[in-house]
Amino acid sequence: MSHGAPRSHFIDRQALLDALAERGFARLTAAVRSALAQRGSVRERLRQVGRAYVDFAVDDGALLELMFAAKSGPAGPVQDAAMRLFRIFDDAMGIPPGGDVDRGSRERFTLLFAASMQGIAALVASRRIAPEQEDALIEDAMDALIGSPLALTLTRAAAPAVPAAPSC
Repeated sequence: MSHGAPRSHFIDRQALLDALAERGFARLTAAVRSALAQRGSVRERLRQVGRAYVDFAVDDGALLELMFAAKSGPAGPVQDAAMRLFRIFDDAMGIPPGGDVDRGSRERFTLLFAASMQGIAALVASRRIAPEQEDALIEDAMDALIGSPLALTLTRAAAPAVPAAPSC
């Protein structure tokens, strides 16, 4: 490909960067979906997602950085691709939509999970932590997230109601 070839396909530099970010989100979403194909507890599913996220960051740190530095507006293909990824994070909790679960709490947990994985991924990709610390950090993050009052509220609200025992 010639140096000028991208100019014939993209209106400007930002359009090229947005296209790369959108593809990055699609690749990360596919990796997370693949990780979730294995069954397990909520903690195990979130750990698998975290591992896929960190692996992606190690394999393609520059792309991950671009994905979250995209300068596109609040609407558009990059934002849509990011929201698809966040929906997969939400699905990892295994809590069906609706019901008694507060939507704001779900969104906060999803963002907290994403921020935690983004932080670990940034530390790993920048080699600020040793590779052998990756798994321990992901495990510790899962323990902290799953044991948080926010997660406990979500799982309690999603649990099916247990009928009261008949009184004698």
